[in-house]
Amino acid sequence: MRKVKIFLILLFSMSAFIFSQEKPTFYYEKTIFKPGINFEYLFRKLDTKDGKVPDLRAYIVSVQTDSEISERITISLWIGGILSSYNNMIFKKIPFSLILTKESGTIYGVLAGGGFDIKITEYDNFRFGFIGKLDYCFGLKKEWDIPKLVVSGKATGKSDWGRACIGPKIVLSISESVNPYGGIIFDYIFGKFNMDEKISTLQGSEGKKFYSKTSFGLLLGSVIAIIESFEINGGAVVYPSGENINIFIGLKYSF
Repeated sequence: MRKVKIFLILLFSMSAFIFSQEKPTFYYEKTIFKPGINFEYLFRKLDTKDGKVPDLRAYIVSVQTDSEISERITISLWIGGILSSYNNMIFKKIPFSLILTKESGTIYGVLAGGGFDIKITEYDNFRFGFIGKLDYCFGLKKEWDIPKLVVSGKATGKSDWGRACIGPKIVLSISESVNPYGGIIFDYIFGKFNMDEKISTLQGSEGKKFYSKTSFGLLLGSVIAIIESFEINGGAVVYPSGENINIFIGLKYSF
């Protein structure tokens, strides 16, 4: 029994000595940040569920940061400003019916959102992946004078809307500097326009929900490296109806 105890003590001591000499292994995944600035123009026909077909025209400027959290996954975050205008948006449930036209001017807003780009597999010079993004516009209030009235009247409008995009993406690696890409994406806009009206003692409000008339588009673009650490990403989303389009271009810096 004594010999067994001595054997166990020696075995434990040797094990402790061996494992104490083993060097720990650390795993570190490099994260690459790509800050940049984006410019975007979109024109979309809208559905208001009341038989009318207004349209949304928007100009967006945003700052964005891409983070390669792994070899296959890139996460993006952005925030920026937006100018939106509406044509043929009609409000009939307020004391004096109103319609927005191109002459109604633009509505300012703040845009924020995020997205992802996942690389799934590669074959020769082709890379297959999946992309998605979700952003939201927080509109600021805009005031209009109502003309052709005996008494003074004012209308105040505010529009908030969001956009969800998701779909497959194919990248062709022509060279280290030029990488065109394409894909079919689900691109959906949803929002609400609130209009308040006050004419003397009369007051009224109407909230009109709207959705994009077209939900699928063809994505075409390219990433081009111009000088060390700088790249341009530009392209467009075209839709079955030629009246809808989304054009974008961005400049990014990698470090």
